[in-house]
Amino acid sequence: MLANELGRRGIEAVLLDDKPGTAFNPQANATQARTVEHFRRLGFADEIRALGLPADFPTDIAYFTRFATYELARFALPSAREAKAKVATLAGSWSAAELPHRVSQKYVEAVLRRHAQALPGISVHYGWRLVSFEDRADRVDARIERVQDGRRRTVSAAYLVGADGARSSVRQQLGWRYTGETGVQRDFMGGRMYAIYARAPAFYEVVPHAPAWMNVRFNRDRRAFLAAVDGRGGFAFHTQLRAGERAQAISEQDAQALFKAAVGADLPVEILSRGTWTAGHCLVAEKFRHGRVFIGGDAAHLFTPTGGLGYNTAIDDAVNLGWKLAAVLRGQASAALLDSYQQERLPVALRNTGYARGFADSLGQFLHERGHKRRIVLEISHFMSLLPIIAGSDLIATVPEDMADFCARRGEVRILSVAVQQRGGRLAAQPARATRSAGLASPPVLAPPLPQGPRQRLAAQRPARAVWRARSRAMTGGRACGTWC
Repeated sequence: MLANELGRRGIEAVLLDDKPGTAFNPQANATQARTVEHFRRLGFADEIRALGLPADFPTDIAYFTRFATYELARFALPSAREAKAKVATLAGSWSAAELPHRVSQKYVEAVLRRHAQALPGISVHYGWRLVSFEDRADRVDARIERVQDGRRRTVSAAYLVGADGARSSVRQQLGWRYTGETGVQRDFMGGRMYAIYARAPAFYEVVPHAPAWMNVRFNRDRRAFLAAVDGRGGFAFHTQLRAGERAQAISEQDAQALFKAAVGADLPVEILSRGTWTAGHCLVAEKFRHGRVFIGGDAAHLFTPTGGLGYNTAIDDAVNLGWKLAAVLRGQASAALLDSYQQERLPVALRNTGYARGFADSLGQFLHERGHKRRIVLEISHFMSLLPIIAGSDLIATVPEDMADFCARRGEVRILSVAVQQRGGRLAAQPARATRSAGLASPPVLAPPLPQGPRQRLAAQRPARAVWRARSRAMTGGRACGTWC
């Protein structure tokens, strides 16, 4: 992204990446509205929207005991085609220049690379890494190495930007530490996670429910989430390893079994890749700049990936720094302008990592003594706090009678003022009308605070429709059946 920002402004840049190419594994899967606005300014927002999920694929977030058994709740969100139609009206909650898009970072990286390489003055080198650098006051000398054969050379430039990930050699050479929290343990999204990139087209045949972008598994055996990557059978599956489970001991057959157990049905599964990662980070570097050297992205801030904030925050880092570097190098501004990069981006990193931490807490920290009922209420309550952002879509929940009654008694659905009534063996909830201002003024108890930006405050002044539909499944004597799994 930074190469595109610089190249579009006529600034020469050399980009190094020690990987052989752009990402193969699906990583960040949520491109937020502001990021798409940046892509539109650069001229390729429509190209990005054409990638990832098909235009008519729902971007719903759905909760299940197992994906092929009981559906517990669903947040209905527009497909890419519907989003484009809604934003054209510039009305209500869709009054934005662009809407979010569900597309894996692997697809976005390929587009960014192609456009960067087409710009004069931009030189992209995969398979090269930084070895060391020296800030000489009037320039930076960087010693680089080709991964394949160890060949080395020196590159001199006006500035150096380290966007080289969590183990950033740039940050380490500068002696900067991360500050914040790490190693946070939660029942979910806090500890060693096991990731599987799989192809399973039969998923859409064995699952009787409507497709969803994000599928969340909730039961007492194992929690997991499954993101649709391409809408045609590609999935990113994540679960948390239990105490005593070793990733090295998980075979490909074991990985397939994990996937099938989450689905709740036997189906062909091709494992494309698998590995571990750690959830539980909330880290921000001490500094973002020293002299002619800057850091951004994961090198500057490390998230637990809840809410898609890591990738989108990194994009904004690049945009913020890009135009400032260009202005200074073209003589349009003094070098003092570059001081504003850390002044502006470090507080944003602190805010966003804090919000992601709260989101992860709402997903993975709960009172065990309340059992799985409490777990479901807790996660639903977080997404209800996002109502000011996702309003305009229906909030649809299918839950057993005692679960819905539990929600109402606990007040976890008070944002919708739900009144639960028994009607001939079915459970009906009549929220009538809720407002975003009510949601902002009194969010669910267990939800983290919602950022109060101008757009959210504006949205809070308009009424929103929210529908809570609840019904019991497998009713036995007016109560739900014995197990939800």
